[in-house]
Amino acid sequence: MSFEIENGVLLKYTGSEAHVTLPDGVTRIGERAFAYCQNLLSITLPDSLTEIGAHAFAYCQNLLSITLPSSVTKIGACAFRKCKALTPITIPEGVTEIGEGAFSWCEALTSITIPEGVTKIRKSAFSWCKALTSVTIPKSVTQIGTSAFEWCEALTSVIIPENVTSLGESAFYCCRNLASIAFPESVANIGKSAFEGCSSFKSVIIPRSVTKIGAGAFKDCSSLTSITLPEGLTDIRVSAFNECNSLRSITIPRKLSEILNLPAYPSKLRIAEKIVRGFLAHPELYDAEAAGEYIDYIK
Repeated sequence: MSFEIENGVLLKYTGSEAHVTLPDGVTRIGERAFAYCQNLLSITLPDSLTEIGAHAFAYCQNLLSITLPSSVTKIGACAFRKCKALTPITIPEGVTEIGEGAFSWCEALTSITIPEGVTKIRKSAFSWCKALTSVTIPKSVTQIGTSAFEWCEALTSVIIPENVTSLGESAFYCCRNLASIAFPESVANIGKSAFEGCSSFKSVIIPRSVTKIGAGAFKDCSSLTSITLPEGLTDIRVSAFNECNSLRSITIPRKLSEILNLPAYPSKLRIAEKIVRGFLAHPELYDAEAAGEYIDYIK
């Protein structure tokens, strides 16, 4: 085998074999060590390995399988980016860090279980995993980063664990088959475009803990028919629900209606501009009559 190893770090693989076994004693796979190895089909890793470096296996487009030993604690940024043939992979329980884009564009990946100990799902970690149907997120996770599951078109449901406080920008952007999502009471912020283009959503109940809904957060959720807004909500950004063409009702808690100076018992609610701007692409075109037709229910 053609390995360049220095002080336990595999710096570069220079061979062209389809099946590779790393020697014992390797503790880290360096950056881009196997990147663009188009002949690589499978690899066996030693129990001494603790870290997989950034881009280590990036663009190994024919890599079918890899077993990560239990000794691994860190998976670097874009480590398996565009490993398009990689089938389900088990992330060891000892892993505490999954880097940005680590499994992005792994188009054959159908399921993933993130181990306890991981506290943040970083930017684009699983974006464009188009075959991904299920993901298990542990209670240790507190943040779901920007574009973490963007364009995971086969994903049908997600349970957000109870310690998550923030859903990043475009976290589930264009997950077109995502029909339901369970929000915990810990979430305070739903980021910009977090669920934009999730066209299978039918209803959304936003928990009491949420205070801010970002711009375009639920934009183009074309099947969405109803929304329940929480008591503590104080900030809805522009176009948050724009292009939700099936939307027929929105529940606004009395406390929020008082903050926004809405009428107590409207027969046809003409909603204040602070709320309407969340439904319009161009808030400067605010029209009270149109708003009254669009939203007609207050708790």
